[in-house]
Amino acid sequence: MGIITVLKEKISMLKQNVLTVFFAAVDKRTPIYLRLLSLISILYALIPIDIFSDFVPFIGLLDDLFLVTLGFGLVLQKIPSDVQESARLRADRLLKKAAGCATAIFIMIIIWLLILWFGVSWLIK
Repeated sequence: MGIITVLKEKISMLKQNVLTVFFAAVDKRTPIYLRLLSLISILYALIPIDIFSDFVPFIGLLDDLFLVTLGFGLVLQKIPSDVQESARLRADRLLKKAAGCATAIFIMIIIWLLILWFGVSWLIK
C-alpha cells in the first residue's frame, strides 16, 4: 500500500471520527461530561488559539495533534455503544451526501470554466 492510500484512509477515518464525536456531543443520551469534552476537543481543533504556539517548530503542531487525538479518543472510548452507533450512522450518511455534493460542485465548476474559456476565446477573435 502506498503512502497516498494510507493518508487517504487516515483522513477519511479522521473525518468520520470528528463527525461521530460531534453527533455524539449533540445527542441527549450522551453524559454531560462527555458532551463538554467533545465540544472542547472540536473547538480546540478549530480555534487558532493554542497552548503552545505553532511558531515553535514541531512542539506547536504536536500539542494540536496530541490534545485533539486524546480528546476524541477519550470521547469515542467512553460514549455508550448505542449513542456511538447512531452517531456513526449519521456521520456516514452525511459523508456520503457530501461526496455527491462535491462531485456536483466539481462538475459545475468545470462547466463554468468551459463557458468562460469559450466566451473569452470568442471575444478575442
